[in-house]
Amino acid sequence: MATSATLAVLARRSLRLAPLLLGILAAELWRWLWRRWARRSLSRPLAIKETKGVHRRPGVDDDLRFQQIEDDPRDLPGAAIGKAQLGARGIPVSGGMNTVSLDPASTFVEPGLRCICSVESDVYSGTICPEDLVVAPDFFGNATDMQMYDKLLVEMQEMTAEKSESEQVMARIREYFRLDRESCTSCLTWHQQTGEPALTVKDPDFDATQGSGRFEAVAFAVFGGSCELRLQRPGNKRDYVAIPCINGALHLMGAAALARWRCERTTWDNWDNGLVSLIILGRPWGMSRRRLAAVPPNPVPLQINLADPLHRPAMRIRVTRQDVDRLSHDDVIVMPEFFGRANDWDAYYTLLREVREGQANGIDQTKWESWHEGAHLLTKNPSCSRAFNDVLDRICDHFSIANGHLRHSASREVLGMRFNWYRDGSDWKPFHHDAAAFNPRMAEKQNCTVGVSFGSSRELAFRNTASGDLLYFPQSNGMLFFFGRDVNIRWQHGLNALPLEQQSGKGRISIILWGLCQLAIEEMGSPPMLPPRDDGKGKGKGKTKDARREPGRNLQMGQRRFSSRPHGNG
Repeated sequence: MATSATLAVLARRSLRLAPLLLGILAAELWRWLWRRWARRSLSRPLAIKETKGVHRRPGVDDDLRFQQIEDDPRDLPGAAIGKAQLGARGIPVSGGMNTVSLDPASTFVEPGLRCICSVESDVYSGTICPEDLVVAPDFFGNATDMQMYDKLLVEMQEMTAEKSESEQVMARIREYFRLDRESCTSCLTWHQQTGEPALTVKDPDFDATQGSGRFEAVAFAVFGGSCELRLQRPGNKRDYVAIPCINGALHLMGAAALARWRCERTTWDNWDNGLVSLIILGRPWGMSRRRLAAVPPNPVPLQINLADPLHRPAMRIRVTRQDVDRLSHDDVIVMPEFFGRANDWDAYYTLLREVREGQANGIDQTKWESWHEGAHLLTKNPSCSRAFNDVLDRICDHFSIANGHLRHSASREVLGMRFNWYRDGSDWKPFHHDAAAFNPRMAEKQNCTVGVSFGSSRELAFRNTASGDLLYFPQSNGMLFFFGRDVNIRWQHGLNALPLEQQSGKGRISIILWGLCQLAIEEMGSPPMLPPRDDGKGKGKGKTKDARREPGRNLQMGQRRFSSRPHGNG
C-alpha cells in the first residue's frame, strides 16, 4: 500500500515537472537558434544597398530656421552601412580597441549617478529620478557672498525660538524641489573646524528617518566655507567621485544614488569663520514613478573630516557659473548657458546655416562625413562658420588654452577641433577614449577636452574602465563641458542613444576642442597613459571594404561586449 502511495506521489510530481522541463527545453532551443543566426549574420559580408534612405529617420525638424536639405551622406545611393547603423537594426557587430560597443541598445542602462545642472531660479520643473543628483549653482547667491552665512550663524548661536532666517531658507528649498512638507525633516549644523559640528539644530525625527531610510531624496546646501561630498562604492576604498559643495549652491540626491554610494564629507580648507550645513530629507513631488532601490539609502554624515591631499578622486564634478582660475586633471566642469540661454536655439541653426553655406561655396572638406561607423556626422573644416570661431575664441580665452590664438595656422596635433552633428534623435556616440589617452604625441599638446552643446538636450555618458560605473550628464543647449587629462584615461565617454519612443527630428551640434589648458596643476598619483592603439581615434567611417572584412577587434583584445554586463557594480 505504501509503495502504491509513493508511486502516486512520484507520478503527480512528474506531471508537475513536465511543463517545467518542456519550458527549459524550449528556451535552450531558442537560444541555440539565436546564436546560430547571430554567427551567420557576423560571417555574412555586409552588403551595400543601392537604395536611398538606408538611414532611418525618426522625424523632421520643422523649425523655419532649419534648411530642409538632403545632404546626409548616409542617405545617398550606394552609401556604405556602418557598424553602428547595423547595430541599430539589431544585427550583432563587433566593437574595437577604443570602442566598447557599436550597439546603441548597450547604452539603455540605468547609471550609478546622473548629474543634472539646473538653470531654473524659482521651481525645478524637471523630473527627478532616484539615481539623480540635481545641482543648482549660486542658488542662494554668488559663492563669495557671505550674508546668508552670517545671518544663519547669528540665529543658531542665539538659539532663539524665532528661526525666521533658517525657516525661509528651508521653505525656499522645499518650494524649489516641490518637497512634501509633511514628510520633510531637517538638520542644521555649524562647523567651526573639521570633525563633529560645534552646534546642531535638528528636528526630533531626523535621526530616525535617516537611519531607517524612509525618504526619497536628500537636499543639502552649505554656507560660508566649502566642503566636498565623496561618493564611494561599498568595498572600494580607493576610487571615489567628488562633488564640491560651495557656498550658496543647492544639491538634491535621490535615494537610489545614495543606496549605491557610501557618503563622506571632507574639506581641505581652513575656514576663516566656519561653515553652516543644512540637510533636508523628504519626498519631491517631481520624483519619477520608478520604484526605489531595495537597499536603503546610505546616510549623509553630519561630520566633515579633513581630506587626505594624496587621495585623489576618479572624477571631481564641478558645476559652476563662475570663472575658473585653477583646475585639476581630475576635474569635470559643467557650465550651464555658457553660450546663450538654454531655450534660445539661434546659435544651433546659425552654425548649420554657415557650414552649409561653406559647402555650397565649394570650400574644401566642409561636406558632411559619416563618422564612427555611421553613428553621427561631422565636417572636417567648419572654420568657414563665424559662429564656430566665436565659440572656440571663448573656450580658448576661458581656459587659457596654449596657442589658442594660432589655431588657424597651428597643426591639428597642437590644437584639435571638431564639429559633430547629431542630425536627429537616432544619432549617438559609442564609448571611447580621446586620442591623448594613448597617443604620446597628442598627450604632449593636449591635456583637456572641452565641448559646447547646441540644440537638443542629450546625455553625455562616462564609463569607468576599472569598475564599469556609469555617470550621465544631460547636456542642454549652450552648456559647456570640460574634462581633464586623467579623466580621459580613467573613463571612456560617449553620447547615449535614445530609445525609439524618445527620438525626434531635432538635432544637436557638439563643438569640441582639444588643447593644452594652462590652468591645470600637476599632482602626485596621476594614472599612466593607456597602451598605444593601432586603430588611432577609432573613427570607423564604414566606407572601406577592408574595414568591413576586419575580424572582431574586441575579441582579439579579449574585451567583452558592454551590453553583456549591468551598469557598474549595481
